[in-house]
Amino acid sequence: SWALANTQKTSEAVEEARKAVALAPNNADAHSMLAWAYLKHGDPHTAATQYRLALSLTPGNPQLHIRLGQSLGEAGDLDG
Repeated sequence: SWALANTQKTSEAVEEARKAVALAPNNADAHSMLAWAYLKHGDPHTAATQYRLALSLTPGNPQLHIRLGQSLGEAGDLDG
């Protein structure tokens, strides 16, 4: 799904990442992958939601904080 998200196949990336989250709903990496796919697909609001879910599972992950900020910035939500 990471590879698909970095190509023009963002719809496929979202679908594959959704499957990963369905199989492992308590896995922060799965939520992060889905968030990245949504971000590349042009849906930063949903990406931010997924990054927040990933952070709830691994709150000390600095990379997730950075990516959440990126998503919020792209969504125009500067207040977070």
